[in-house]
Amino acid sequence: MYFKALIGDIQKKLSSSTSLEQLASCRNSIAASVKDMLRFLAQVEKESMDFQLKSARDFAFSLAKLYQATLLMDHAVFTRKESDIYAANLFAKN
Repeated sequence: MYFKALIGDIQKKLSSSTSLEQLASCRNSIAASVKDMLRFLAQVEKESMDFQLKSARDFAFSLAKLYQATLLMDHAVFTRKESDIYAANLFAKN
């Protein structure tokens, strides 16, 4: 339930960022990460509990980084400052 809400928020922020073309790279990176996470979740359900437990930490860190990138992008849309756009694009690359 919480994951769906988070993904919904990310998708909403992605939609609102289309007005700023300089963020296309960041937007594409975030969208690709969302797809990767959803694909991973579909696969991990079929795995053993041991595998799920071992991968939970990495998944949590990946989710946190994805949301950080989303918030940076959203902030850049709000301020439209070159430095914020640069920071969002740079963070999303890693």
